[in-house]
Amino acid sequence: MPKPSKWARSPKYPLTEHLYQILYKQQAGKRLPRSHIVSEKLCDDVLKQLSPYLLRNKPTDIVDLLPGDGFWSSKVNNFLKPRQHLLFESELPIYGDMLNQLAANNPSYKIIEIQHNWVNEDHWNTIFAQHLPVPPPNTADGVINDSLLVLANLTYFVPKGSHFTPSREWAHFMSKALRGLQFHRYGMARILALMPTEEGHLVMPRSVFDRKRPALLTEAIGKVAFSVANTTDGGAWTRLRTWDLMTKSASRAAERAAEQKVEVIEGREHPPILMAPVSADPGKKPAPHVPRVRHEWQQKYIEVLELVKQREAELKASGSPPGKDKRLTALHQHYKRYQVQLNQDNRRWFGRIQLTEKQGEIDEMERELARAAANPQTDPQTLKDLDSKIALMRADWAKMREELDYVVHERADLYIDEMRAALKTGSLDDAVLLWDRRPFEPLHIKHDEIYPVGAPCTMIYFEPNRDSPLVKALESMERGREKHDLTDVTEEILSVVGMRNSLSVNEFLNALFPERPINDIVKAVPSLAALASKRLKKDFDGSVKGSNPQETDPIYTYQEILDYDLSDVRIRSVPLLVLWDLILEYSKWPAKATSTRRINTILGGSMTDWQSAILSFNFKAGKASGKVDVL
Repeated sequence: MPKPSKWARSPKYPLTEHLYQILYKQQAGKRLPRSHIVSEKLCDDVLKQLSPYLLRNKPTDIVDLLPGDGFWSSKVNNFLKPRQHLLFESELPIYGDMLNQLAANNPSYKIIEIQHNWVNEDHWNTIFAQHLPVPPPNTADGVINDSLLVLANLTYFVPKGSHFTPSREWAHFMSKALRGLQFHRYGMARILALMPTEEGHLVMPRSVFDRKRPALLTEAIGKVAFSVANTTDGGAWTRLRTWDLMTKSASRAAERAAEQKVEVIEGREHPPILMAPVSADPGKKPAPHVPRVRHEWQQKYIEVLELVKQREAELKASGSPPGKDKRLTALHQHYKRYQVQLNQDNRRWFGRIQLTEKQGEIDEMERELARAAANPQTDPQTLKDLDSKIALMRADWAKMREELDYVVHERADLYIDEMRAALKTGSLDDAVLLWDRRPFEPLHIKHDEIYPVGAPCTMIYFEPNRDSPLVKALESMERGREKHDLTDVTEEILSVVGMRNSLSVNEFLNALFPERPINDIVKAVPSLAALASKRLKKDFDGSVKGSNPQETDPIYTYQEILDYDLSDVRIRSVPLLVLWDLILEYSKWPAKATSTRRINTILGGSMTDWQSAILSFNFKAGKASGKVDVL
């Protein structure tokens, strides 16, 4: 079936004809236009799904970034009936007539033209100081601004190599929220944004592999953040998680939706994610079938196998000898190639799952050791026996890894990180990723409900969290150099964590606190203890120094008789609150770096040219004033 043209107009959605006229005829051959919602049903379904969030502390004002044709804007306006609805548009020659028509029929709208390169807008603070609505009494307290909703269409064209990708712009929104700037000047506001699916997965990652700066900042200050709707639920992320974890996460999301009485909107369910087929012939090195997501080539295996069976049946019915049939011979050759590939893939998956499950058993045994070490009633021999058992399990794990194909290793490390990040307490409600804490599954956006047709999109909703430890700590500080520096350090460390997220925690700590023993860091930041590998100290003299009773689970506390090691823990699996504890410890450390650029360097980060220029330049009044700092 031929792929439909992205410019195909649909009689179901009359708006597509109008958009075709203004987008294709004016922009064809120049650059890709933004994506636009053209389905009224999609708008209604999204607003229905979001109504518990939008109608709780109902916003009275809307800031609308790049509303385009204004169709989605008008639906939100009609739903919320705001006091003011500010339309910030950079393409008024294209969309001006449509927006003017909106404004002519509703006095709440105000159209404000912004620069074409709006993401590099130098005067946003001035613009918002002039136009941003002052919140009504008792709707904003400087921390949270419940009176404002920000709509943003971040599906704009991004030139190759540009710094200003949609996910980076989202990170910019989060950064300004921390600093109380731009549309957050009266307090952190709610955001509802449409962006390309690939970029949305960097904001709301479904695997720790994609947990980078936009996601970390969202975790840091978000109370609620989830994907409301998207065009596809498959993609590369499905191969970055085990089938078991994917199904557990989906089951818990369904339970949350039922608990909150969230109705499943008919027709908005995503197609099921298919499982890889069971091999018809496991070969000379058989391994138990491992449930996993089906690849495209595995679908071809199924199709070729069906063709083989069909051809054999045809030959049998006709009485022709199968050995002389050229078509059947060719099909058998294709089938055997796919069969070998399928068996190899299954064996590798089996090895990864074995390593992951074995590591889970070791982690549990180390937790048992930590609890025993904290109990003064524990017999010293019991501790030694536990320690010996852990040593034996680790040796078995290392031997198993050594015997496996090197291709297995890296992906096994990722699955271990996924397991630790999702089930660190045994409950997905405490998972590191916001995706695993989603209140419901995203609604399915049909391919023709977005125009131009077929552009993969996701819609993300965000609510700030006044109880975030990071927000509370910054809010308790007076505006000044100390607060500014802590905000800068926080952003820079989270940025490097996102950029180098496969770094081991040991390597990260050695860069952050050179020559400082790991045990000393864990003692200062006890939340690290739950993540670390644990062994009895070599000089253990048989005395247990724990205290009883304990209010906190001992796995979250430092034990004097244990040695801690974080060399097999990747930074991408570390919870945000632990990272925040590390940032606070670093801010108190006498030998800390004195500039964010220096922090970036010692952690092995890599600033973009734009970031480097901003940090190197002291801006002063005047168009060409200022000087470059020598660092």
